[in-house]
Amino acid sequence: MKITFFQITFYLSLIFSQNFNTQLTEGDSDYLVLSLNPNYSIISFSIEHDGCIDFIDYLNYPIMQYWDSEFIGNKINFEASNVNGNIYPIPSEIYTTVTSLLGNNINKNCINEITATTIDNQYLIAQWCEDFDEDQICDDLEITNITINSSTHPYQNLWYNSDSINYEISTQLALGYYSKLTTDSDYNLSLNDSFSTDWQGSVINLSDSIYYFHVIPMDFNYNFLTNKYKKFQFNINQNPVEINSITHPDANISYYNPNPFFVFQSKPGIDNYLWLIDREPNTIPNQDNSNFLFSSNLMVPGLDIGTHYLHLVGIDEMNQMSEPSHFQFNIVSQNIIFGCIDVDACNYDQEANFDDGSCLYQIDCFGNCGGNFVFDECGICNGNNISCLGCTDTEAINYDSDALVDDGSCEYTIILDFVGLNINDDGTGFINIDILNSINITGFQFDISGINIINASGGAAENSGFQLTSNETTVSGFSFTGNVIHSNANEYSMLTTLSFENGAGEVCMSNIMVAAEARSNGFIPSINVVTPSCEFIEQDVVLGCIDICANNFNPMANFDDGSCDYLSPDLNGDGDINILDTVRMIEIILNN
Repeated sequence: MKITFFQITFYLSLIFSQNFNTQLTEGDSDYLVLSLNPNYSIISFSIEHDGCIDFIDYLNYPIMQYWDSEFIGNKINFEASNVNGNIYPIPSEIYTTVTSLLGNNINKNCINEITATTIDNQYLIAQWCEDFDEDQICDDLEITNITINSSTHPYQNLWYNSDSINYEISTQLALGYYSKLTTDSDYNLSLNDSFSTDWQGSVINLSDSIYYFHVIPMDFNYNFLTNKYKKFQFNINQNPVEINSITHPDANISYYNPNPFFVFQSKPGIDNYLWLIDREPNTIPNQDNSNFLFSSNLMVPGLDIGTHYLHLVGIDEMNQMSEPSHFQFNIVSQNIIFGCIDVDACNYDQEANFDDGSCLYQIDCFGNCGGNFVFDECGICNGNNISCLGCTDTEAINYDSDALVDDGSCEYTIILDFVGLNINDDGTGFINIDILNSINITGFQFDISGINIINASGGAAENSGFQLTSNETTVSGFSFTGNVIHSNANEYSMLTTLSFENGAGEVCMSNIMVAAEARSNGFIPSINVVTPSCEFIEQDVVLGCIDICANNFNPMANFDDGSCDYLSPDLNGDGDINILDTVRMIEIILNN
């Protein structure tokens, strides 16, 4: 069984009212049961309907035995009878069932109005409500519809130029409300949306669109009052007003008509305009420099020949202005002479009286007005930048003083030299490697013969953060962090120092590789490396036989004195040739 409540408001004055509650109960078939619960006793009531009530049954309810009824069209009147000087009103403070309403299509929506009169002759009017809190009373919020208003966008069917909106929700009978501002007209609010208790609000910096503000209140019993849902539409348009011209439609064409006619196309609500015409392309209309227009059509008579610009802004109902529109149009004389009329142009035509856009301002290197020829980097008009190519670095060995454009051909010399050879009695020693370089070095490697290298250290290589590595014959240096050995074209500097052992005879450098830093123009320099002259390590002379096969071989000798003896097999010199000489031969072989 479904129960629907009414509230009947007793208007005691303009600022005070009392509640009168009713309820309709839907039966199992086509009938409704009406019950009343007044705060004041009533002696009559009426039901207006749309023809859905065919029959009433009220005499089965005890108190109604003392009441009369009548049908007048689509209105049913009930009135308390005077029984022997007594009237039996419907009592206050409790629900009293008064009648059943029967019909084929009867429902609460076909009941248009229920009115009543109190015992002290006050008039009551019923309104529908839904009993969300199920307290069987139509509370204020259950009968009051909320409204949404906006001072920035008051009319929902009009467009406004402001991108900031504000709103005000009229009722404060609720605990708060859920809301959502969206471009979706059919958005379904839920408890997941934003909840607020502030009945006023604003949103700024909105883009051009149609927005819908959806609102559902929540009462003080925390009921989500979906039947009180409201939606308010905001229309925002800041785009420039579209300008068209019937007489001068194309900005690239000149027209003889000196009376241009314009038509403006804007959104409903943006119906007023500020406009002006001048010779500048981007003037902004305002209250001080412009004309006010109430129409979307404009004709301006008697304009001079030349290029003109119509500047326009649309104004909405709140006097907010749109972005400006600019429309170019051209007017020419019947006796027109086309040409360039700018005296600063190189093709100025003093006979012309209308500028046809042909003005040229650039004179090329051959003196042609509007020509495209230019000087190349060598200073040659329409040249190919070849005649002045060469090496422009004064530090290079092939520097070309006549060159203006560096072609990457620069060559550089790096000179290496042995300096300060020192050798100890035990055969160890050290030698410095000096360098004269006219360009930054990023790495190097070379081989040394005539000595056994122990290690490489010190010098510009180590000072520049290079990693030095070596073995018995090879030295290399480079940087893990991009360091360089800076150029020093005026004097030698020590590259590194080599310590060694077993030095003898010529000490020479070979297989030299040097890497140079790329120049600022990206070219990798070409390098010419000058190899140092060989050094010589002398030894003490020890005379004797140095032939291992001779009978008198001397392992300490380093210079053969011609004394080798090959005839006598008596190797141990004891005067006998025997097994001992064979042993001596084996010792000689093993020791050498």
